[in-house]
Amino acid sequence: MMRYLISFAVYAIAATPVLAQSNISEISQVSVGNSSLIDQTRAVSSEVSIDQIGRDNVADVADQGTNSFLIIEQSGTRQSALVQLDGSGNQGDVIQDGAGNTADISVVGTLNNFRLSQSAAELLIGSRGNTAALEQAGTGNTAFQTQLGADNAMLLSQNGADNYADLLQNGDRNSMQLEQSGDNNSAELKQFGSEATPIVVTQIGGMSVQITQTGE
Repeated sequence: MMRYLISFAVYAIAATPVLAQSNISEISQVSVGNSSLIDQTRAVSSEVSIDQIGRDNVADVADQGTNSFLIIEQSGTRQSALVQLDGSGNQGDVIQDGAGNTADISVVGTLNNFRLSQSAAELLIGSRGNTAALEQAGTGNTAFQTQLGADNAMLLSQNGADNYADLLQNGDRNSMQLEQSGDNNSAELKQFGSEATPIVVTQIGGMSVQITQTGE
């Protein structure tokens, strides 16, 4: 049964810079309360890799250029990933494993591909689920968002033409929202679990959408 209201919140955490501009950047941190900032302008074929384990860590990446590749892996609780990509041919992958994590992603340009995955199969006492917001603007963009576990919330916004979105949630009490504006957009939304907040879909322009929803 389709329903039409949603409540969505994204939690932002300020980051403290620790790394300056570089075309190839790798960071690995195992601790508590780390902040990693990478800021690259007009880079070509840049590569960024951040691996954080612990809690209360922040990964903050701003990349303006072409053919950029980004991967952020965070394992633990209350992690935050903040990403801004501007250019063409960019690829990004954010993986968060744990509870109470947040991801806020902005991608502007053409032929961008972004994947965002959050998993919190077992919530600790007093912890909360994960939140994810991904925004793409431009043409030929693709986005994949996956959340596993309970009490999660996701938002995907695409503005432009020939965009594709794939959203998946598996768990209880999750919420999902999709916004697409432009021509020739398409989307697949899949939600499995109980007590889910109604899926909300807003599409403007030529589009198609397929929704699969199971549970109570």
